[in-house]
Amino acid sequence: MSRDNGTSPEVAFPTRFGTLCGEQFVIDARKLDKVNLLVGDRETGKSHGAKVILSELTPYEMPVLVFDLNHEFAHLPGAMTLRVGDNYKVQLGEVGLSFLSAFIEDSNPFTETARGAFEQNAPRFIEAERKATGFPTVSYLLEQAEQGRFWNNDMVNGAIEQRLRSVVRSGIFEENPSAPTLQTIVEGASNDRGFVDIDLAEVPMGRARSLVRGFLRQMERMCQAETRSGRGRYPAVMLEETHMYTAPEEILNLISRGRHLGLTLFFMTNTPSRLPEDVLRMVDNLFVTGLTHASDRRLIAKSALSDDDTLQALAMGLAPEQTLVVGKVTNRYPLVVEVNGLPKGWPTTGATKSFWTPARNGK
Repeated sequence: MSRDNGTSPEVAFPTRFGTLCGEQFVIDARKLDKVNLLVGDRETGKSHGAKVILSELTPYEMPVLVFDLNHEFAHLPGAMTLRVGDNYKVQLGEVGLSFLSAFIEDSNPFTETARGAFEQNAPRFIEAERKATGFPTVSYLLEQAEQGRFWNNDMVNGAIEQRLRSVVRSGIFEENPSAPTLQTIVEGASNDRGFVDIDLAEVPMGRARSLVRGFLRQMERMCQAETRSGRGRYPAVMLEETHMYTAPEEILNLISRGRHLGLTLFFMTNTPSRLPEDVLRMVDNLFVTGLTHASDRRLIAKSALSDDDTLQALAMGLAPEQTLVVGKVTNRYPLVVEVNGLPKGWPTTGATKSFWTPARNGK
């Protein structure tokens, strides 16, 4: 953390976040490792702060993946926006059986017997094709169903075949082994000083949970590959309202694994009470844009980054465009910062739309 123009020698990777007492407030990007929480009520500037950080990280060619629930990030400069089933097909080997099962359950649920037969045998078939070709596909599973290999009952095999045939027709899953992987896409975006935006706005929540789980496993594998290669270009993941599509135990496991693997996390939420309380105890940096509910203020005070009374008092007194920042980036000293505006060309896409805001105002 610095209060100069970012040229101080101790700030190796300056991230200009805002102003403090009229001077530039500069974060050393290295201190954003590993767990960051951006929290605030609706329309208090939480997403704005996340975008400011994002706009400062991408010039360093840091690989970044954003899980976007409300098209907040999809139209920003440098965004490689992926919409599953539209401009991007998922690879079965990336997202795993859980996403395929969720897709089937959303559209045409299995009977109990068919579900049991599918869950018992599909992993074996997926692994067999992976060993044979290196690229498991839904089409291969369909072939096994057509040949009656899921169960010793024609009706059960027929039920599985029917659903797998519908999945293939949907075009959601990739069948081309030469198609780029998520890791390749993320690396390509970062090389162009951009980021990958996973647009979840139109994805049913059951599907989104499995999709995010599969993609997060891919990011973990990307970390492992970076360790083996010695390059160390470890990625960052931004998760908007993660409690809506990630189970509490999954969030805690992600934080624990991420620290060991090199993954940097940014959680963004207006309902901190929906996150596991342990997240507050594990957070490295806290950014608060305004909390009206006393229960939320008491909750963020459990972060142990500063004393309870100070955090609650500062969080309660925040003005518009101010953010309370505390953690590694401030050497654990709570500071209230005036957040910078977005760079030129970065639209404020998070503004609430209303019938009353157009030219009618003057009528």
